[in-house]
Amino acid sequence: MASAKPPGDSRARRATAELILTERRAANLRRARVIVPVMMLIHAGWGLVFTGIDVKPGGEEAWRDNLVHLHMASVAFTFALSAALHLGRQVRALDRIRDRAGELLCGYGLTVGTLAAINTLHYNFGLTAWIMAMVITAVATQLRLVTQLVLQLGATVAIGVACLASSPELGTQIRNLSNVTLVATISIVLARILDRAFTRELTARRAIETLNRELERRVAEQVGEIVANSERIDALNRQLASQVQARSLELSSALERLAAAQHGEDTLRAGTVIAKRFEIRRLLGVGGMGVVYAAFDRVARADVAVKLVHGNVAGVASAYRFLQEASAAAGLSHPAIVRVLHVDVTDEGRLYQVQELVLGRTLDTWTLRDEPIPPGVVARLGAALADALACAHEAGVVHRDVKPQNVMITEREPGCRLLDFGLAKLRRSLVDSDLSEAGAVIGTPQFLSPEQIAASDTVDGASDIYALGVMLYQCAAARLPYDAAAPIQWLHAHVHDAPLPLPASVGEIAAPIMACLAKAPRDRPTGRELHATFTAIATALEAPPLTAWAARDDQNETRRIAK
Repeated sequence: MASAKPPGDSRARRATAELILTERRAANLRRARVIVPVMMLIHAGWGLVFTGIDVKPGGEEAWRDNLVHLHMASVAFTFALSAALHLGRQVRALDRIRDRAGELLCGYGLTVGTLAAINTLHYNFGLTAWIMAMVITAVATQLRLVTQLVLQLGATVAIGVACLASSPELGTQIRNLSNVTLVATISIVLARILDRAFTRELTARRAIETLNRELERRVAEQVGEIVANSERIDALNRQLASQVQARSLELSSALERLAAAQHGEDTLRAGTVIAKRFEIRRLLGVGGMGVVYAAFDRVARADVAVKLVHGNVAGVASAYRFLQEASAAAGLSHPAIVRVLHVDVTDEGRLYQVQELVLGRTLDTWTLRDEPIPPGVVARLGAALADALACAHEAGVVHRDVKPQNVMITEREPGCRLLDFGLAKLRRSLVDSDLSEAGAVIGTPQFLSPEQIAASDTVDGASDIYALGVMLYQCAAARLPYDAAAPIQWLHAHVHDAPLPLPASVGEIAAPIMACLAKAPRDRPTGRELHATFTAIATALEAPPLTAWAARDDQNETRRIAK
């Protein structure tokens, strides 16, 4: 017992059959609207031609008159059919004619061709007109199999009967019938081949359209999901921004309380105006030499940073040194060095320095994570800072406190800025030792060079190179180069201990970093040499710019926090 086919398959087949029928009718209508007017003009032309032909009286005259009448009748039929096909859109009553345009075109063509052939067969002129009608209608129309067979077989039977009646000779009759059978077979097969091709093309086109609609639906769903996820991420970012803002306010308040506890009246409140020009906005940080504020320059109409020196360190010698060193730093011009814009004394006698306000995050944001920074990025950072230090050293300025807290990662090229030349000391001023306390150690223990510890009066640019090497070591290895805890242990390690070897994963940057950590200043590379070395390594590693790396790291950190 045969199993019943699923109802869904039947509905699908019916839908496909209806679709094919609709497309056949549309194709036949398009072709008929072009072919029928053209045939009307052709019939009119041939009618005029045959009307003017001189023939012999008798049989040929009847042959000519029959063709003239046939063409004139065809002109009338094609005119009426053309009008019906083109008016069908406006006149609903003509819709049935428009739906049957293919059948009417095929029937008309076969009828005219058969009648013309019968007329010529009577006078032994041949089957040309009928053959042309059979082939043209097979190519020009898309009909169902039954309809095509009925029309073409009808024309074939009619012309076959005419062949039998046209000649009493059996040989001629067999030859004509053979030609008729061959032409009919070719025409029917050709019609079927073209119809199958039409059906396959239609089916494939519909399948592609269905697939495209499905793809569009899926894309729309995915876009919807992306938009929804984007909205959730935006909400999360707003929430994180609110939390960061709240945390920043808490830290700012804590800094203010710390500064007030340590320095009493040294700290300034928001809104305080220095030199009738610089309006204090908020506290940025507190250091050993002073307090740093974000402020607004009313004259330049720009945001700036104001560093106010502590009153307890601003003696005459310190004040002179501060002004001298700030003046030297103001002469530095390098994209990786924060520019000094103004140096002066307040009405109360407090020293202050105005610098450009740099937006970003200090490098210790990354080093405190205890995660190594990629070697290529370390090379980019080393190249930029080495170039900045070379510029300062050539101008006679030594930074003396290179460390992650004094390096700002920014959104503008070269992607980092060297902060706080407040501890910088002119090499030429070292000759005049009354401006420097003998034996004083200035800097951060973890980043001091051996010569800073042993005899600070001999410090030059090589000391900054040593500190840069310690900082880059920490970036690459996620740890410092010595095992030490207390400040005295750090001082001993810098002078006497060999640095721990860098892990093999840091690759080519290990050699220049370890060269920076040489105990003797003369054995360390210069800033220019380091810049060239690190630039070549970063290029070979195809390292991203610092700005791109920092932006991508911020996004990853935001996603990590969100989880």
